[in-house]
Amino acid sequence: MARARRALPAQIDVAQPISAGVLISVCPPTLIEEVLADAGKASQRERRLRAPAVVYCVMTLEQVLLPLPPPDAPGRGIGA
Repeated sequence: MARARRALPAQIDVAQPISAGVLISVCPPTLIEEVLADAGKASQRERRLRAPAVVYCVMTLEQVLLPLPPPDAPGRGIGA
């Protein structure tokens, strides 16, 4: 049985952790592989943990470990 489709809230807090599904929809694997190839970092052989998967892991860790401060925090804005 298929799950019911849920809509995203009207306003999303960017400080919340992003799920892998959202990352993949924003940055498709073909784009990640193209960027890795342009940078000369594409996988040379098949491994269990492929290079695009590592990129998604790093993107997720960045979101968790380096969250953005709230928009009303001091020091945000032009010239900060």
